[in-house]
Amino acid sequence: MDNPNAILSLEDRFALLEAQFNKATEESAAKDAVIAAQDVQLAAANAQGAGALSVVSHEGKHYQVLAGKFSLDDKVIKHTDLKADAELVAKLVADKSPLLLLIETPKAKA
Repeated sequence: MDNPNAILSLEDRFALLEAQFNKATEESAAKDAVIAAQDVQLAAANAQGAGALSVVSHEGKHYQVLAGKFSLDDKVIKHTDLKADAELVAKLVADKSPLLLLIETPKAKA
């Protein structure tokens, strides 16, 4: 496609339009993924409030951390450390740890 003014066959035009559509679809999906991740972060930040203990997310649910710091496996862990450690959050959720309190989110009105 060196010359943009060249006359294209129907097959070439279709292939070009299909490629443009696929690229736009991929870009849209990537943007949707970023927006979804930011929505989760925003919901956690709103639930946390200013100066409160951390709120962490796991599988689309938000949990209030109930201790400023705690010991686990002979390590002292601060509530802020949980935000960066998804595996530890998953472990605490799976173990039904009393350190995490599920935050009920209000249902969206239809």
